[in-house]
Amino acid sequence: MEKIPAACAMEWSIALEKALRSKVPGRAIEAISQVGRRLEQWNLEPEPTMAAYNLYGLVPGEERLFANAILLRLTDAFMTGERDIKLAVVRAFVGLSKSERKKRRMKKGRKIKDGILSKGRVSNSSELLRRVKVVFDGGDAESRAMALVLFGCWADFAKDSANIRYLILSNLVSSDVAVVKAALFAAGCFCELSSDFASVVLEMLVNLVTSPDVPLTARWAGVRTFSRMQCSYAVADRAYKTGRKLVSESSDEAFLVKMLYSISKLAGSLSILAFEQILLSVLPTITRMNKMEFDQLLTCILTASQCPVESKSLLALRCLADLCIRLTKGLEMGSATITPSLSLNVASLLLDRIVLLVQPLSNVSQIDSKIFVEVRAELRCLLHLVGKHPNLVLPMLDKLNLLIRHLINDHENPAPSTQEGSLEEKCKPICLKIMVILYKYLVACLDFLNEINAITLQVFEKIKILIQGICGCKLFSLYIQTLYSLLLHSRLIWNSMVKEDEEINENLSYDYWIESEVFTLMCAQKMLIGEDYWLAYKCGMLAASHGAWFTATFIFGNLMTKVRSHSCCCWLKSLAQLSLCEMKIQLLVLPTQELRSTECLELIKLLPDTLFEDGIGEVENYVGGHTNIVDYGEKLVCAYSYLNSSWETLKSCITTSGQTFCFQAWFLALRVKMLGIVSEAVTVLAGIPSNRNAEGQKETQISMHDCFEFSRKFTQLSARLKRLSEEFDLIAASFIDIDWRSSKIVSTLALGCSLLSFAAGFALFFPNLPPRDIVASEQENVSQATLVQNLFGRLCHIDHETSVSLSSLAEVDRCPKSFHGSHFQPRALGVGCEIREVLSLCRNVVSRVLHLQNQAKESCDEEVISQVTENGQQLLLDIITGLMRVPFQTPEYYFRTRPCMGSELFVVNADTKLSDGIFVSPGLCLSLNICIQLRNVPPNLLMQPIKLHCIICCNLSFQEPVVPRYKLLQCASRSWETDDMLILNEELYQHVMRRAEKYDKKHGKDSHDGKASRAFLSFEVSERGQGFSTCFLDVSRFPAGTYRMKWHSCCVDSRGSYWSLLPLNAGPVFTIR
Repeated sequence: MEKIPAACAMEWSIALEKALRSKVPGRAIEAISQVGRRLEQWNLEPEPTMAAYNLYGLVPGEERLFANAILLRLTDAFMTGERDIKLAVVRAFVGLSKSERKKRRMKKGRKIKDGILSKGRVSNSSELLRRVKVVFDGGDAESRAMALVLFGCWADFAKDSANIRYLILSNLVSSDVAVVKAALFAAGCFCELSSDFASVVLEMLVNLVTSPDVPLTARWAGVRTFSRMQCSYAVADRAYKTGRKLVSESSDEAFLVKMLYSISKLAGSLSILAFEQILLSVLPTITRMNKMEFDQLLTCILTASQCPVESKSLLALRCLADLCIRLTKGLEMGSATITPSLSLNVASLLLDRIVLLVQPLSNVSQIDSKIFVEVRAELRCLLHLVGKHPNLVLPMLDKLNLLIRHLINDHENPAPSTQEGSLEEKCKPICLKIMVILYKYLVACLDFLNEINAITLQVFEKIKILIQGICGCKLFSLYIQTLYSLLLHSRLIWNSMVKEDEEINENLSYDYWIESEVFTLMCAQKMLIGEDYWLAYKCGMLAASHGAWFTATFIFGNLMTKVRSHSCCCWLKSLAQLSLCEMKIQLLVLPTQELRSTECLELIKLLPDTLFEDGIGEVENYVGGHTNIVDYGEKLVCAYSYLNSSWETLKSCITTSGQTFCFQAWFLALRVKMLGIVSEAVTVLAGIPSNRNAEGQKETQISMHDCFEFSRKFTQLSARLKRLSEEFDLIAASFIDIDWRSSKIVSTLALGCSLLSFAAGFALFFPNLPPRDIVASEQENVSQATLVQNLFGRLCHIDHETSVSLSSLAEVDRCPKSFHGSHFQPRALGVGCEIREVLSLCRNVVSRVLHLQNQAKESCDEEVISQVTENGQQLLLDIITGLMRVPFQTPEYYFRTRPCMGSELFVVNADTKLSDGIFVSPGLCLSLNICIQLRNVPPNLLMQPIKLHCIICCNLSFQEPVVPRYKLLQCASRSWETDDMLILNEELYQHVMRRAEKYDKKHGKDSHDGKASRAFLSFEVSERGQGFSTCFLDVSRFPAGTYRMKWHSCCVDSRGSYWSLLPLNAGPVFTIR
């Protein structure tokens, strides 16, 4: 458990005192800087609660005494120290002052404690001011300036001193520029807090910024002070109108820019003023412009886009693009319209500018990092434009093709004065950067088109031409050629190759698949021969992400023999085994054609022999698909064995790498479970005796005993698949930094499991098949309603028609409040091609189940039951084969090998000072002080956790006699392998949803029934991811013994989304004695 700043205050104060007395040169300055950073961190922490005081053994209020001691020591150092010491103290307080202002901004909307420099926290404020005033009165101009800066930093308690106010106002007219700027800084700080002081300063500012006698730097500082007039609306409105008047009366461009920025910043701080902001005042009038006015505006912007000044032309182009984005689809504005031709012209201008930016490739010295930044900005702007105008895709691809051709021509026809060899060496790294940027743009563009189902054969042909041009030029490295060729493996591209009746043209798609696979394999082989192992690994990651399993197997299988580290070797071997399994499944569903089979055999011969347990012939048997269901089941079981081997190999990494491979191990474990259940289902289906002759005619009917027996087995599989779908839900919601593509893949797998569960549980939709007493006891949570609700929750937001059909099978909650299948999936799935194939299977299975129900209603005799059972089994087989044909892709997040974000729970007994355990007497409740700590929080996280919630529960069955230390670590290492995490997460989610609807309560609320006790807690999160609370567990009816608490936590981010947090330590243990 990390110490909070309040618990470190005494230590920091003593360390500062020692450093200030040290004779080591520079030690005092270093200590001042360090304590300044510590105070900034402390300033952002919430006020310690009683739970925090108890956990750290603190006396309430003692941290304030030490904080004041630190402030006094810093002030003493400023008063008595040399110039460097004074500067270090000023820097420390300026940083702390910025932290205070940040806190005040955060305070809008929710209650946050006062900062360290607030009036209520500083008990010796008069002494601080007196000592700094001594320096001001007896020092030179620089010392006076530094003292004024300190007064500004202490504005919260210094604003009440008339003497300090007078010093600041009088020095606004000082003859020394540094003193004036310091006084303006202090005045700005005071103006944020005091209305009457701000009114006086505003009058003086007008004279200061307009006087020609005032130095320019002081005038600009005065202009910036306008943005600090935020203490009240009246003052802000006056300052805003004064600044606007000064703008209208001035012709100085530099003054106009700075003043406009300052008053715009002021307007942005108050929502009322934002509507009057000068820079935004034209927007409401655009929709009321007539055609002449609008044409004049467009002409003005178009003229500016041709300006030789790059910054102005770039700004104009972005304005044009923004105009086209906001006013789309011929939106009428009076009589003016944004036409498609205008959008096309803007897109062409943007692409032409990109060509101009990369044109100096022949003169490499002109290329710098700024150009790459501009290229990214232009492409980002172009992507937004294409997002609103999908018809621009084809012209855009043509332009990109010209850009690639331009780069190739520059390489093939260098300038006469340039040596060809030296130019090629210099151009390659630049081309690499440019091509990677273009690749990311192309992928983003395809992702968008996929979401709106706008990828067509024409788009595919354009992309193919572009890729062929790249792969045929030696200017581009093998890595770049592989990068682009893998796009032909993308399911986005496969989905585009459809006929008018929307049936996939398998011959065309698989032809392109084999052609691309051969090329990428050749590139990978050359990279490995050239020992470009890191680039080869990156290509292997991309191949697995695109479903290019031959290439992935080849790369990982070769790389695992090149590394020395045990963990790296295990990781690569696991990836190779995973790729080999998926390659086998891919071969199993490949259309059976002799020519295609021959090409696949040639690909297989390139793979390393060390991967195969029974020789390469083992994989060759998969070419050509399968002959019957028995053969299909046997090949699936063989592929499953490789996937299970991959999981076993990865588990050996987990013991040495902590939480580094947490997502990988969890995801792979779920994939192993899924393929294992599917293999088991196919084996059961293969074991059903055939009742048809060689001509396919029905000879006998399935006996009632067999009907019930097979229905029972499939119902058991249905229960396991339903739970597996919920586990996929949980993993998708347990990694807050997961990318949206990976989230889609996980959510699609969850939908697939839910669909299989629905199909496998077909017997539950027929009252006479089987009787309720035949269903095994472990299937108590599986029923017709639960299966329908599980699938309905995933489809209700993305397929309304199928959802309506589902609701006719059973009563469903149309606003589901369960975590599984309703909270996470609608946002994650979308309607891209990744989900369309599964949705098609959903529509098929629901319609067939409805048809079977209607068929069963007509009669209940044995023949109808037998026929319904046979049809249900065929339905399950069709769904399995259909799902196996959906290409599997490894989530990109799978290759982010880093410790996962999670939480740790620290618990102590609130009723005793004992630190060697938690004890309670029989018949009493357990009172606990609790700290929760976030771990491994990713840097630059877009969605910051703002609230933590936790559930702690204990049951009579949780009793354990001995708790060795190693077992504590074991329990926390793979908590997702137990059922507890699913159950606790569902309960916690329900509690969080109820709190959001009803009330907010800080402390734990206990619920119990004598045999079990649970408490829900909420925590305010500090900047360091810590929270404190207290709770009571009613264990008064528990007999004497040692019990383990089980717990789970979650967080709610800044967007209101729910995220489960992995528990990184075991549940605490308590003893009743």
